[in-house]
Amino acid sequence: MDSGTLMSGALASKYVWLVTGEWRRLHYVPAVDDRDDHISGLAFWETYWDGRHVPMAAICGTKAEWQLPGILSRIGLDRCARCCDILGIERGHGAPMNERWEKAHA
Repeated sequence: MDSGTLMSGALASKYVWLVTGEWRRLHYVPAVDDRDDHISGLAFWETYWDGRHVPMAAICGTKAEWQLPGILSRIGLDRCARCCDILGIERGHGAPMNERWEKAHA
């Protein structure tokens, strides 16, 4: 997956910024995995909601059974610094999608 595709996915979707069971920071988990079965984002969420959590790696290398944070966490938690650095985006709080919305409505 090229950096442009990663960047657009990271900025456009709140559903790719997830937390581990510790809920310390948001990590970017690409919508398409590079494993043999090529689980797409939609398929991932279908299995997730069925209670079958699939361990996947974030772009920073952290591998976990991810959890979807609620809106307050998606706005308030820090983003993983390594994920931001790899994506070439500013380090900050919350999913970038929410950050853009906040700036537009300030």
